[in-house]
Amino acid sequence: MADLFDQAYDSVGTGSRDRVNSFNNKTKPEPVTPDEEQDIVVERTITVMVNGKNYTITDDDGELEIRRKLDGSGIHFGKDGDIMMLTGSGGNGKACGGRFLVNAKGGGLFKYDGPQITVATADSQNAAEGEGSTESTEETSNAGKGQLACSNLYYGDAITECHGEVRIKGTNIVIEAADVLTLMGKNSVHIQAGPSGGGEIKLAAGQISETTDTRITQVTGQKQDVISEELSLQYDPRASVNVISPGHMNVKAAGDIALGCAGAIEMIALGKKTFFGLIKDPVATINMKTVAGGLTLTSAAFTDISSGAFTQNSAVTTVNVGKYVLTSAEGIDVNAVLGDVKVTATAGNVKLKGTQIYLN
Repeated sequence: MADLFDQAYDSVGTGSRDRVNSFNNKTKPEPVTPDEEQDIVVERTITVMVNGKNYTITDDDGELEIRRKLDGSGIHFGKDGDIMMLTGSGGNGKACGGRFLVNAKGGGLFKYDGPQITVATADSQNAAEGEGSTESTEETSNAGKGQLACSNLYYGDAITECHGEVRIKGTNIVIEAADVLTLMGKNSVHIQAGPSGGGEIKLAAGQISETTDTRITQVTGQKQDVISEELSLQYDPRASVNVISPGHMNVKAAGDIALGCAGAIEMIALGKKTFFGLIKDPVATINMKTVAGGLTLTSAAFTDISSGAFTQNSAVTTVNVGKYVLTSAEGIDVNAVLGDVKVTATAGNVKLKGTQIYLN
């Protein structure tokens, strides 16, 4: 078979050279990077100081380990200064096994030059589940899903001081005070419901007392108050109540409305018709109407009524004044459609004066 291959190889112009010599005559390539050598020799010194039936104490090349053979629990002292403690899993029917317990009769002091991270996982099978808290209401059970992950109990005052930001996160957060709950910010206190302020804030109290220098409330939607009585007292003589609205104003009362002031009252109506107004078809710019009873206007001084045209429609009109003066620049017409016209001077005379006086 090799001869057949050599014959075919020679037929393409290789002459009498065999294929082995053709490769041997070529220059062998040299690697660009020299070959590397790996030191696989591991220098490690293990010293077994104690090897008992249940425990071992071992110096593993400078790292000290105290181990329990049954579950691997123990203490590890590393060469880098780390100290690790590992508890066992209990087992053999020991439900309280695997816990880390510290009972210091004289208190304790823990100082960390680096960050402290605590991770706790709730376990319904743990024997310590539920200890440290007497809350068992339906609300707290739903909030914590019936399992306890962390509980701290202090007999005395507790102070947590942080020179940075403190952030508390939870599905439901309840802060309960047996007497007084105080939230104090040296600069300001911000309360926000919802990521962008679109949530709901509920306040329930027997009495809400506020003391502030200036109060500013900005409502972009509707404001609705349902109250039994409202009272506003202002003691500053410079105080004022200003209601400014580009829309409409509706004031209704099932009882009486009393207005009184020590100064003057001014009413100005421009008479402009607006869409979606409260008065659909106004017959006048200012309209005063009584369904039952009369309308009384009492003035301590002279009353001036000025209008382009004055029309009075009433069943009976009675005017009682000390002296009544009626003056017209163009003329006065008195017309009784039905009935008589009576002019009576009870204790005086009736005087008619004119360039000419026409009597029928």
